[in-house]
Amino acid sequence: DYEEGAWTPVVTASRGTITTVGTVTGTYTKIGNRVFVDGSIAITTNGTGAGQINMGGLPFTSGAISAGVGIEDGLTDASVSLRLASGSTSASIRFYNGNYPGADGAVITFSMNYRV
Repeated sequence: DYEEGAWTPVVTASRGTITTVGTVTGTYTKIGNRVFVDGSIAITTNGTGAGQINMGGLPFTSGAISAGVGIEDGLTDASVSLRLASGSTSASIRFYNGNYPGADGAVITFSMNYRV
């Protein structure tokens, strides 16, 4: 089983509201029971967003807890971590120190793979 495609991340904050989300992109490759996703999220205006960034709309439901990595390369060049719960299509994103990665002008580029 092999499949490639595009998906559009749905971006929200766990607390407050992101006022303007800019360009969001996502691609995936599914090989057997593994899904590999890559993408980018741009936050034009953060507004009152806080906590963590929730990235929904993943192309397949997770079959197990998974993690991914990325970088906020619009402002800080700091590493971010992604966490995907089992049975979910939404991952949480935060800086490695647990802080909220969203800000005006933030761009998060990420990669993750998970089991379906």
